[in-house]
Amino acid sequence: MKVSIRHSEPEDFEALREIFAQPKAMAGTLQMPYPSEEMWKKRLSDVPKGMYSLVACVNGDVVGNLTLFQRAGWPRRQHAGELGMAVHDRWQNKGVGGELRRTTG
Repeated sequence: MKVSIRHSEPEDFEALREIFAQPKAMAGTLQMPYPSEEMWKKRLSDVPKGMYSLVACVNGDVVGNLTLFQRAGWPRRQHAGELGMAVHDRWQNKGVGGELRRTTG
């Protein structure tokens, strides 16, 4: 299985909504459950400064996401950030999360 990593695109909204609707992918996160398509469309088309989003793909299908939130606008905290990651329930424990983490070096 080859996992490819790329920047997320606005067209990925359906796949990301599906990932974040999965029970295991949502467990232990601060995300609201059952995200809407509209929320994902807006999040991917109006990317705020300091947010960088990657997706993991297998055979062209988006199966995981990693997002870096830099503390933009907070001068004393610009060196800090937060990572958020989710992998579709069907693809957990298959190396997708590891590949996403490796991209952050």
